[in-house]
Amino acid sequence: MKAIVFNAHGGPEVLKFTDAPDPAIRPNEVLVRVKACALNHLDIWVRRGIPGVPIPLPHIPGSDVSGEIAQIGAEVNTVRVGQKVVLAPGVTCGKCAACVSGQDNHCRYFTNLGYLIDGGCAEFVCAPEVNCLPYPET
Repeated sequence: MKAIVFNAHGGPEVLKFTDAPDPAIRPNEVLVRVKACALNHLDIWVRRGIPGVPIPLPHIPGSDVSGEIAQIGAEVNTVRVGQKVVLAPGVTCGKCAACVSGQDNHCRYFTNLGYLIDGGCAEFVCAPEVNCLPYPET
C-alpha cells in the first residue's frame, strides 16, 4: 500500500510518500480503506519527536481517520465490510478493568492511532472493532 512514512524525526521534509507493508488484522480488528485523514497537532508533535517517548520508526502518522471497512476479523460482529466509519483515535486493550467499566482512557495500554502505533495517513489502517463509529445509513 502507499503511505506517508517518516524514518527519522524532524520537519515536514522527513515525510515520504512511499510503499509500506499492508497491515494485518487480528480477530477483534477491522481493516479500514482510508478515505480521509485530518492533520491533528499530535501528528506534528510525533513527527518532530517527543522527549522521552520512543516513537517506533518507521512510522505512519494520522490519528483522525474516516473510511470504509475493507476486511473484518473473525470476532468482529458490530460492523460489516463496505460500511462507512469514522475511527475513534484512542486505542485500548478492551479487556482490562478500566476498559470493561467504560473508563478506557485509564487503560494502561491506551494510545492513539498515529502515536505509538501506525495511523491513517495510508491507504489502509487497522483498528479495533470498538473504535469504529458507523456513519448513519441514508
